[in-house]
Amino acid sequence: MAADVYIEGFPFGSQTALLEPAMLGISPVPAFNPNSELFVTNDLVLSNLIESPKDEQEYIARASSLIADEELRKETGEKIVQLMKSCHFGETWHRCLD
Repeated sequence: MAADVYIEGFPFGSQTALLEPAMLGISPVPAFNPNSELFVTNDLVLSNLIESPKDEQEYIARASSLIADEELRKETGEKIVQLMKSCHFGETWHRCLD
């Protein structure tokens, strides 16, 4: 609750670490240009909303825009909460596990 933006850990991202801020509506900034997709968070639910930045410049621009634009943070955060709830909880989650 103390953060406005979630900056993915480096050099290794964490799916579990992303879930907590995502459920609080905190917008994430994924790591950029991973050597392997295994090193960054790769959540199918978020893939249509948030992609890993292509390079350092895009990473800085995305982090900076989320930091500077409270409305963008809130809007993105609300969408993330809805997407997470739609897949990572309840019946949908159980279907994915099966």
